[in-house]
Amino acid sequence: MAQATFSVRMEKNLKEKFAGVCESIGMNMSTAINVFANAVVDKRKIPFEIEVPSNDNAKFMETINAMRNAVKRSNINELSLDEINAIIKDTRQKRHKK
Repeated sequence: MAQATFSVRMEKNLKEKFAGVCESIGMNMSTAINVFANAVVDKRKIPFEIEVPSNDNAKFMETINAMRNAVKRSNINELSLDEINAIIKDTRQKRHKK
């Protein structure tokens, strides 16, 4: 099977912690990302619940703002809600045609 390179940007501290956890369970970061990607494809969803604790709204907003800043640094335009909904609708229509 052909291989492809996938680059991810993350904070250095997070990368170091992630590498440590991966190492402690006997895999490297690339393998962990592949496990995650396979789970997403197999389940057709993020394989864990994503939620914002009600008592941690400041941390949530900090995370959202960090993601927005990363997008701006990458010269990628943010999508409007209408654009996101159009992509979701198109994806669902393509999935149902299979």
